[in-house]
Amino acid sequence: MVNETLEYPIYRKYVGDRSFFRIDSPKSFEEIQIMGSKLFKYQVLAKTLPDFHLINDMIQKENDHWVEASKEEFDNANKRYQMQII
Repeated sequence: MVNETLEYPIYRKYVGDRSFFRIDSPKSFEEIQIMGSKLFKYQVLAKTLPDFHLINDMIQKENDHWVEASKEEFDNANKRYQMQII
């Protein structure tokens, strides 16, 4: 279960720096995914139990799928995404 006393946002990434996540609440997150020279951005609002479990797993870093990331890492990926769409 998610600890409601956590401070948001929480930053995570995949090992290898191919996806960066900003978890805004126990119900929502933003992902910036890097595929080659292209970046993709997704907003996710949990609506089903699997979505809530996914967010909880990211927060808890379950099964070593996610590791700590910094705000700066997420912001840098976001800047690269923004430059791509100009």
